[in-house]
Amino acid sequence: MKVLNRNFYCLFFVGLLLSCSPDLNSAASKGGDFLQNSGFEQSDSKGMPIGWQVVPHYKGKGEAIVDDTFANSGRYSLKLKPNEKNASDAFGVFTILDKEALKGKEITISGYVRAEGIGANGAGILLNTDKKNWHMLPKDTKGKFVPFSKKLSISRTIPDATLLLLVSGTKGAVWFDELTVNVIEETPAPSDTAAALPASTGEYINKINTPGWQDSVSISPDGKELYFAYLPYLQFDVVDLYFKRISEKDVKQKGPIRPGSHHGKLKFETYKAARQKNGTWGRPINLNINSSDYSLYAAKPSYDGTELYYSIREYDRNYGGDDIYVSKKLPNGEWGPPENLGPNINTRYREDTPCLGPDGKILYFCRSKSEIVGWEIMVSQRIDGQWTKAIKLPSPINQSKLGIKSDYQPFITADGKELYFTRIQQLYKSQKKPDGNWGEPVKVFPRLEVSGHASITADGRYLYLLTAKDKESLKRHHWTISYSERQKDGSWGEPKPVD
Repeated sequence: MKVLNRNFYCLFFVGLLLSCSPDLNSAASKGGDFLQNSGFEQSDSKGMPIGWQVVPHYKGKGEAIVDDTFANSGRYSLKLKPNEKNASDAFGVFTILDKEALKGKEITISGYVRAEGIGANGAGILLNTDKKNWHMLPKDTKGKFVPFSKKLSISRTIPDATLLLLVSGTKGAVWFDELTVNVIEETPAPSDTAAALPASTGEYINKINTPGWQDSVSISPDGKELYFAYLPYLQFDVVDLYFKRISEKDVKQKGPIRPGSHHGKLKFETYKAARQKNGTWGRPINLNINSSDYSLYAAKPSYDGTELYYSIREYDRNYGGDDIYVSKKLPNGEWGPPENLGPNINTRYREDTPCLGPDGKILYFCRSKSEIVGWEIMVSQRIDGQWTKAIKLPSPINQSKLGIKSDYQPFITADGKELYFTRIQQLYKSQKKPDGNWGEPVKVFPRLEVSGHASITADGRYLYLLTAKDKESLKRHHWTISYSERQKDGSWGEPKPVD
């Protein structure tokens, strides 16, 4: 393999020495693809991506920053600028991988790169294991991100696993995005139907709506982040499995296995997609609080963006079937560990779909004493940092005949004047009256046969929801995550798929 120049070898030996440092190994990658912050969505106070470090010998000569100007997916990429005054020195950043997880494996290193103005020099990726595994990248990508992929076989005995991104020369810049290091799994046995990945789902890997099961959608107040729960299986299969009408071997995978997924467990995981500069949605990212120990769904960020409320099912720390939890946003942009809201909110019954009010002092959620019907919308107040014992909202919100009616999935708007909720798979809204009580609910989309799970941007302009039995949903046999724009008369326009 031809390398950029002799100075790239210098970077290799520096990386080799750095990999022995215990404090740098603390930045070891986590997750299904062995890379921390692979989309470069989090940065430190100096603009460097968290989990990556500049090779110290070259610090100050080149530049490495998280860049929000160009991105293939999400909102950011990693921008590398070479040494402007010394063409003989290459410039690079590195991260430490888990060598034990890579030993004796066949892996792929892939991602997207955008290169411009680096002239006769070049850019490359170097994985240091027991040998120098180089992959050279295009020198000019015509102003676009282009995909790259390198397949490698790793020895069973390796001293370390250091991944470096490098650029040489004195001009131009290189951007990296969606970098992944994946172990190539063995082909599953024919009987392992839940683990088999259908070839037809590859086109959906960057999509929000897929042939899999999308659920519990919410939009961040600023409209820049979309949260949703996901399973790569058909809804009716999973429901039949839950009620023991079929066995696990009968569940057929339909949607893609998304990056970072704890695949192999029939549990919901929550993903976040970031709105890109052109208005489209980037590749959904697996939240760091997902786990193979439980299902995590119905996630909604608080209006100030500092908290994330959600439901967890099948967890040994729950009071009942489903409990409501909160995570606090950490300095690195990820979410802190799940914190149970306690017995004033959670009981031996099911509690889910929480929504924090705009002032952060009132929490709406729903509770059911059965599996399908009997849902009621509950409310609790936060006083001196503690949640009061939840009570149910009075009529006309909650219905009296719980065996027939169900009110669930509440959402309160930023101005506190509208309450949206689902009633038997139809989306309703109620206006707050001058006396503070809620008015008679009305259907939001009378012509839609099935809709629900409303979430609205803080400016009140866009409504995100789930639709079913419309053309897009029937095509995939599943819910569609859609959006609607508020009209001049205050009504909502016809819902459209988000992608």
